[in-house]
Amino acid sequence: MHTHKNARENVECVLNKLHEAQSELNSAVSTVEKAHNKENIQGILNSVNQAVQHATTTLNTYQES
Repeated sequence: MHTHKNARENVECVLNKLHEAQSELNSAVSTVEKAHNKENIQGILNSVNQAVQHATTTLNTYQES
């Protein structure tokens, strides 16, 4: 049986996945050898960091009906 999440639960789920992505990307940045690749991975990490901030703000300001 598939349970449906409400909007807030969906955002919480996304935030958890974004934290996982941050962790993986931090590992990648610390182990990558070529500068070009490191810059590209850092760019992805910067975008994920922004997404975490937005998701956190959304949860902190979420209005229940």
